[in-house]
Amino acid sequence: MSILFGQVQFGGLRLLHDMARAQGKPVFLFPYDPEYAVASQGQLLRSLLIEYQVQTLHVGGARSKVVPEIFKYTKAILMAALEGW
Repeated sequence: MSILFGQVQFGGLRLLHDMARAQGKPVFLFPYDPEYAVASQGQLLRSLLIEYQVQTLHVGGARSKVVPEIFKYTKAILMAALEGW
């Protein structure tokens, strides 16, 4: 399963998205929006991990040059999803 943080309109994220879809693998987008509640995004990710019985998780995201806060945002969602796992 792949999760992508940012926008997939162009570049490497678009390529990752399209490749995963072409291979029939689940791919989910978490668009960067500082207004989104990190805890609810973490709960959503956790439910996807459980539903798909994920053994390997591929995480991709926008470059920090494009979205400076993307690392903190991504890390916060991952930490919320995996808390107590």
